[in-house]
Amino acid sequence: MFSCYGRIAAGAACLVACSGAAADDGRSPLGADAAGDARTDLDAAEDAGEEDLGCSVPGCTGVCALRRCLVTIAQSSSPAAIALGPASVYFTSCVQGAGDGGLVLGVGIGGGSPTTLASGPGCPVSLAAGASSLFVAGLDFGGIASVPLAGGTATTLASGDAAPIGLAIDGASVYWTSSDLAVRKVPIGGGPTTVLASCQKSCTPPVVDGTNVYWGDPSAGVVESVPLGGGATATVTSAAAVTALAIHAGVLYLASGYLLMRVPVSGGPAATLSTAAGAPVGAVVADDANVYFTSYADVWRVPLSGGVPLAIASSQGAPLALALDATSLYWVDDAGGSPGGQVIKLTPK
Repeated sequence: MFSCYGRIAAGAACLVACSGAAADDGRSPLGADAAGDARTDLDAAEDAGEEDLGCSVPGCTGVCALRRCLVTIAQSSSPAAIALGPASVYFTSCVQGAGDGGLVLGVGIGGGSPTTLASGPGCPVSLAAGASSLFVAGLDFGGIASVPLAGGTATTLASGDAAPIGLAIDGASVYWTSSDLAVRKVPIGGGPTTVLASCQKSCTPPVVDGTNVYWGDPSAGVVESVPLGGGATATVTSAAAVTALAIHAGVLYLASGYLLMRVPVSGGPAATLSTAAGAPVGAVVADDANVYFTSYADVWRVPLSGGVPLAIASSQGAPLALALDATSLYWVDDAGGSPGGQVIKLTPK
């Protein structure tokens, strides 16, 4: 695995180059604020006077540096989506070559050989884990399906001609956006499909809370919502661009070009949390303390209140979807490992 952690012996020069301070790798040059503010854990450790930058995780089997353990827990062709269960990591894969199609796979949270849980003719684009089932978008092209956590026959919950963009679940329904600019839902046990709303020009994957479904419209630059049971669509906020959303504790976090922004679910102007260092913000997730996001080949962290972003993993290839548990951050990397992709775990987050 090629990573800045793997070249930690090169010292501060490696960390600076890998975290986006150099502009000769095809990324846009850093703006003045981002160039001055972007930091790494090496900077933080030096500020704290720490000399031991080794691993804080006993028995780390991966690359150990800057007090974190970075380990590949699975390898697979073209992974695209990720979800977590209590003891397993689930992810999707798109098989390239003869008999093209997609897979839903699972691996123990500590890593190992992945198990194929379901397969289909389409390349799945989104995944969510429920109490007893996985919910997957695109395994059968335009369909939404459920798969038992232990694997087995995929059950089609909804089908259609429009390609799904992303899905989210709650205890009752699966919600998804699709290429025909619709926001839909279906009961998690199957039943009639309901169209809840339409996107203006394009859609991001949705997120949900106990009241509403939320999605971004990248072309229109807005975040919109609709009640879970249907009703009038409301504009939550607007921004120059909206390409990804995360939700946590009544706050929406949105990727807007080089900016990571936040807005209460009740709506209002979006506030800037942080500026990405060198490339637009990609995937976003949040917990009680921090927001985590990808930008080009790097993974960053910033406090919920905003401030200077901290590079927690650099030169990761193509980090895509992110997932969190109490101790670790996980992501799929579509440009690493011999099969062409890998699932990564970083502890502590």
